[in-house]
Amino acid sequence: MNLEQLLAKAHEVVVWTDQDTIRPDAAGAPHLHKARQEYLRARVEYLAPLRPLTSLDSGGCTCKNPHEPNPARCAYHYAAQLQPDNHKIPWNCPTYYDGCNCEKP
Repeated sequence: MNLEQLLAKAHEVVVWTDQDTIRPDAAGAPHLHKARQEYLRARVEYLAPLRPLTSLDSGGCTCKNPHEPNPARCAYHYAAQLQPDNHKIPWNCPTYYDGCNCEKP
């Protein structure tokens, strides 16, 4: 199994253990939230030079206030920051609705 395949398998697990499915009162919840964000950030860093990212690569926004993005803590906004011209990431596209609707992305 190569690194790309391993990342794909790990991503399946992370997606199924989404931030909304973790019981807040579970003993490991703070660790799992932190590890999940670190994994998503590492995935984004690895994939960014290889191909255009999508929001599926980084998960959704985890900022406390989405109108004040924090790329240092949020993998979604970090991905958008790494590829500012990539309109597959909704944050980068001013007309995103079910995909980019810009005339010239």
